[in-house]
Amino acid sequence: MLFRSTQALQQAERSFRSIFENAVEGIFQTTPDGRYLNVNPALARIYGYETPAELMGSIADIQHQVYRDPKRRGEFMNLMRKSGAVTNFVSEIRRKDGQRIWISENARAVRDEHGQLMFYEGTVEDVTESKLAQEKLQHIANHDPVTSLPNRILMNDRLRQMMLQAQRAKSIVAVALVDLDHFKLINDTFGHNRGDQLLQTMAHRMLACVRDTDTVVRLGGDEFVLLLSRLSVAQAEPIVRRLSERLPIEASFGLADWPLESSFEESLKVADAAMYDQKRGKRRG
Repeated sequence: MLFRSTQALQQAERSFRSIFENAVEGIFQTTPDGRYLNVNPALARIYGYETPAELMGSIADIQHQVYRDPKRRGEFMNLMRKSGAVTNFVSEIRRKDGQRIWISENARAVRDEHGQLMFYEGTVEDVTESKLAQEKLQHIANHDPVTSLPNRILMNDRLRQMMLQAQRAKSIVAVALVDLDHFKLINDTFGHNRGDQLLQTMAHRMLACVRDTDTVVRLGGDEFVLLLSRLSVAQAEPIVRRLSERLPIEASFGLADWPLESSFEESLKVADAAMYDQKRGKRRG
């Protein structure tokens, strides 16, 4: 009977070892302080190491050597302390060669009979392909396909962020409308491909004239919006003048303040009216 029990135990151990060695997903056991106790060949491959031994010998601090953002490992640890497990925990990590990939982890805390934490164990899956596909779809949904500038959808999100910043700083946002003069004539004469190239050049020139905190949006057609944070109309005028000098064709501009007590739509109407006043002035001239 004892012999049979030993055989059964050995068979179970061989089966477990086979699953561990041949699994497609990475499998790990780690100490709470961030060292690997055991990893399978799949995890070594995912992280860019030739063998599990090489991975375990190279990584002494998972938080700072593996995770691109060490704070993400801290979030992992907080979830473990709170619920004893994580599910589909997605993070960006660094492989041995420095390449960045995205992984999804499922893990649990393992405790002894006295409830003392012994180690963490779990699985790792490389989800880089699906993550990049998701980011691509998100980019398409939020950006203009010709210029890659933010579209109306992303503009609304940026407006919310700017509004919160303006409230904290008790400041305003300058709104600039830009409309290309004679763009339809260019499209009709030289074709849409040349028109698209012109729009792309416009986008690059506009981005070069604004700050990182500002936002350039293509509303559609030949209309653009500049959201200039923490600037009044008077402060934004030099930026608009510099931009008009760098554009490859003439454009009309309209400026308005976006005060906290006014809606953005009202400010956009003021800028739109100012822009068309400028257009009419050019025609009369």
